[in-house]
Amino acid sequence: MGSPEDETGRVTREGPRRRVQITQGFWLQETEVTQGQWNALMGNNPSHFPSCGDDCPVQGLNWWEALAYCNALSAGQGLQECYELTGCSGSAPGEGMECAEARVTAGQGNPARCEGYRLPTEAEWEHAYRAGTNTALYNAG
Repeated sequence: MGSPEDETGRVTREGPRRRVQITQGFWLQETEVTQGQWNALMGNNPSHFPSCGDDCPVQGLNWWEALAYCNALSAGQGLQECYELTGCSGSAPGEGMECAEARVTAGQGNPARCEGYRLPTEAEWEHAYRAGTNTALYNAG
């Protein structure tokens, strides 16, 4: 995990490179969450470019809102929510919601054991982005 010092586009905070082990399988959606998916579940479209269409990625969200989306997706499918968000502002997810704290409540506090939808860990995200390679990009670029 992390990038070698000579990797194109590397910034200092991406090092040092270290070995990590992902001990459980995980699933990621094939694409980013789309504007259509967000709007269908959350009832709004926070994107800066809504005219792009329902198949374009949703953007303009913060981390708290991404966690709220995961919880809503879990609840909608009858799965246990992974996160407890506390001290949230009156704004709805997608409208600038801010929270004081987020805790992983499912899976004894271990996100990898959560049965509902969750964000990937840093190691999972990097593994998926690199598609299991040691190169900067999935296509060996």
